[in-house]
Amino acid sequence: KTRVWKLIRIPKTPPTLCRARSMAAAKQFVPRGLQMSQGAILSAPLPSAPVSSHTLADAQYRAKSFFREVCREMPWIMKTYNLGEITTTSAMRKELANKFREVDTQDKQVVDLLIFKAQAELTNVLGHHFQRHHLITKYVDSRYATGLTKKGPKKSAFLEAFYNGTI
Repeated sequence: KTRVWKLIRIPKTPPTLCRARSMAAAKQFVPRGLQMSQGAILSAPLPSAPVSSHTLADAQYRAKSFFREVCREMPWIMKTYNLGEITTTSAMRKELANKFREVDTQDKQVVDLLIFKAQAELTNVLGHHFQRHHLITKYVDSRYATGLTKKGPKKSAFLEAFYNGTI
């Protein structure tokens, strides 16, 4: 029998090793969006105060774990919001990684707060509280958020003359 080891996080203690029952159990992952129905996501207990990390290393570990969780959810999000026609899963993961890298802090409380906010946003995305254009403007193409792609209406000669008072 092959032994497979995986990390399990126990609160207030360092990570410990435990043996998985089989190779399939260690590699099996069901996205939270498929695992829970929308009603289950919405009726889940409301988030309480953010979990406080004991050290900066613990906070960074939690941030990396959350990043991995979001990356596992990405194919489901791409399919559900029909983002495949605009971008790829790897491009979305790169954009997400850039969002994580933008934060340059050494304060564990700030990291904990950002993880709490990101978990709330992930719950909103999985619960379909975001619409497709929200995800496009926030993660796919930031030019839409700043308005660089919007062109103003064409001014007609009549309106220019009217505004100037010549007509």
